[in-house]
Amino acid sequence: MTLPNKYLTRPEGAIGSYNWTDIASGLGYVTFYLASSVNGVTTSRHLSNIPFYGEPNSKALTASSGSPANNIDYDTTPFNLPAVIGGVVVFDMSGYATSGGVSNWYCDAYLYHIKKDGTSTQLAFFDTEESSSGNQYFTKSSQATIATTKLKRGDYLRLRISLSFDSTAGYLYTDPTLEIATALGTSMLHIPFRIDI
Repeated sequence: MTLPNKYLTRPEGAIGSYNWTDIASGLGYVTFYLASSVNGVTTSRHLSNIPFYGEPNSKALTASSGSPANNIDYDTTPFNLPAVIGGVVVFDMSGYATSGGVSNWYCDAYLYHIKKDGTSTQLAFFDTEESSSGNQYFTKSSQATIATTKLKRGDYLRLRISLSFDSTAGYLYTDPTLEIATALGTSMLHIPFRIDI
């Protein structure tokens, strides 16, 4: 005679580790690096939480006074699991102004939630203006607060950038592994995700 099993079996859990700041705030920041890759002749731009070796010819977004870089999109991969984001998002920029006199440079960046069906919602806007001399590296951080947003499986995030310079040219570095040795850093986005503990 077989006795019925009255005890429920539970699946194996996962072990997570968090620092005290994450636990106290209920948020954990994930860093997404701006980067590019090439498949054949097609260049793709990414927001990657892994600092991979990017495309050698696309380690910087280039713009000049007569040729701005408008509406350049960097996307995450679609999320495999639902997630919740919300709070202060930080956009760190690193770049270089080429030869010329003092120039203002402008970087407008929009963060979007792209749903699986293709519809989009703007979450944040980063409006950055800075004065820089020619042949000078620069870094800048911009912050924006986003409302609590639920990301479903298949959704992804997009950072849309427009970069321009007044009277010279320059770059916004998108080099996660810092292969451009002279750069002060690379450009990245820090997004707060809710932690369920």
